[in-house]
Amino acid sequence: MHSRVPDRTTFADIRTALQLLVDRHEALRSTIEPGPLPRQRVNSSGSIVMCVRKLDSAADEQVIDALREVGGQTLDAEHGPTVRADVLTVASIPRWVAIVVHHMFATARTMDVLRDELHHVLSNLRAGTDPQEGLDPAQPLARRIQYERSAQGLLRADRAIRHLSGVIAQMPNVLLPFREHHAPEPVVRQKLRMHSTAVTHAAGIAARRLKVPRYSVVLAAVDVVLSTYAGQDVAWTMYMDKGAVDRGRSLIDCTTQNVYAQVGSRAHQLFSQAVRRAWKQQFVGQVHCDYDYARLLEAHSDVGLDQRAWKSVNLWFNCRGTFRPSVEPDAHRLDGLRRRSRLKWEEVSDDRPLVAVEIRFLRPEACLDLWVGKELILPDDMVDVLQAIEELLVRFAVDGEVSLAEARKHMGAGAWPRPPELRRLRDGRWIDVEATRAVFQNFPGVLAAELEVVDAGPHQELVVTVESTERDITEARLRDHGQQKVRTHGVVLPDTYVVRRAGAGREAASTDERTTRLLCATVAEATGRPHVDAHASYRSQGGSAEQLPWIKMQMESRGIRPFDHECLLAPVSLGAVAQELGR
Repeated sequence: MHSRVPDRTTFADIRTALQLLVDRHEALRSTIEPGPLPRQRVNSSGSIVMCVRKLDSAADEQVIDALREVGGQTLDAEHGPTVRADVLTVASIPRWVAIVVHHMFATARTMDVLRDELHHVLSNLRAGTDPQEGLDPAQPLARRIQYERSAQGLLRADRAIRHLSGVIAQMPNVLLPFREHHAPEPVVRQKLRMHSTAVTHAAGIAARRLKVPRYSVVLAAVDVVLSTYAGQDVAWTMYMDKGAVDRGRSLIDCTTQNVYAQVGSRAHQLFSQAVRRAWKQQFVGQVHCDYDYARLLEAHSDVGLDQRAWKSVNLWFNCRGTFRPSVEPDAHRLDGLRRRSRLKWEEVSDDRPLVAVEIRFLRPEACLDLWVGKELILPDDMVDVLQAIEELLVRFAVDGEVSLAEARKHMGAGAWPRPPELRRLRDGRWIDVEATRAVFQNFPGVLAAELEVVDAGPHQELVVTVESTERDITEARLRDHGQQKVRTHGVVLPDTYVVRRAGAGREAASTDERTTRLLCATVAEATGRPHVDAHASYRSQGGSAEQLPWIKMQMESRGIRPFDHECLLAPVSLGAVAQELGR
């Protein structure tokens, strides 16, 4: 970030203003802890390095060259100062201040806050007033970061997606920026042109697969934040595309253009070390690499990969299925969606989701995709990417050969929930066995609840067997406790209920027909539909009515942003995708 210095500003004023900003904002004092999983650490006192660069004149060419040189220097994200400032002087008079910050939230929006505060503090110092007078004591930078991650911020992002879906509906072949910052129009079009072909191609695939108009499939959010950094226009571009539905599976792709090339390069290197460690530990059944992965990582340094070598790295953690790369051309294109659409996906097992990781190192771009089943985890930033990859490796890639404690010891300390036990029925329903069992296990008077899948003609039915003692399950207790339990769990309910009374002494366990009917009636009242229509209703709706709450619960439990998933799935509903999968 750089800002013009007000007239009659001294070097002491600049240092005082910078120290005040560092003291105000905890984010400016965050550094990166090295290790298999780099983490942020907040220093009690931030360190500042201030250098002076002398310019012959205030010509734009000299200023731009100096700013580019400042931004091109490597910033040590582990041990170095948290803030570096270069003061550009002309005839020993400060004219510009260029500030380099290496915290992970350094987007154009937060840097605008710092620029405004720096200018405000310098103006107060020049006027001889209190430098903090007029500043928000609530630390707007931290508040901005907190807001963007809050429910209100996510709701605003969701509204932006809805707004953009309407724009794209009218102009399906054009991507328009939702937000621009100090960017000339040619730069905006140049940055968007890189992705428009991929999104259009993905929309065409989805339209042909689902036989719907193209604009009804593409639901994209484009956040183009353009700012002037190191004397050149750069962009942070993120788009989410509800398209590229190949064989009925949905894709949400995130491409991040790194604004801070040096900091991003260091983060990529740390990430590479984490992935390489996981690779060596043999946590997965198969590892497929399109290229010499070790040699490519050795070539990856703080200066990044050679810009002319547009390489890709595809690292598939195939503990649940296999990907077969296509032999078609265009394998090295930056166009990630087009390449993804040409991958031949083959599922090995129906009862477990697939875990795959694709890594693409492109300088200064970097892209990472984490697949869980047919849904894609969309990380917020590089730190979340590292946490997500560690969590995925521990929760899904450990398949009985390595204990969970051993995996955590190698991948870093942390406590993650137990991976869900998933079963998939022939009609496409994914059953979280433990979550469904817990619903009935928590009913009053229930000793045990077991689930089993029974073949019923061409379909499979989920049967729950509830064991209780006599007179333990009563209508009043079910109404008081049972309905709330059913409502608060977004699980797929069983098709058949069996309530058995536990035997005492020589008496054998027997089926309690009355309590079974009572349980069915309670569940039907709680869910708002008759139990006898449950299975048929699910099949007629393609699974959308039952699966949507469960999918939302699963996505939120994995840390995915709680967008309105009905908005993300509409107008192509989950039922249409499920029916396409069935065909």
